Amino acid sequence: MKTFEELNKLNTKRLLAYYQAERKRFYRDEPVCECCGSFTWELDPSLLHLKKEYETTKEYLELIKLVLNTREHVKKK
Repeated sequence: MKTFEELNKLNTKRLLAYYQAERKRFYRDEPVCECCGSFTWELDPSLLHLKKEYETTKEYLELIKLVLNTREHVKKK
């Protein structure tokens, strides 16, 4: 994870690519049961540590998005 200062140093195009990569990783690794859609820590209390990790990553994505919201828009090719 990059710090707030490191995120600010990235140009907009790179920051957007970084956000998209982190968001893709977040949803790929999302701890959700395939059959019922419940979070795994709701089904198995021994996996409660995943909840903290999930929330931390979600907050990190919000931080990146906050920095992106201060930038100009990048046109798609």
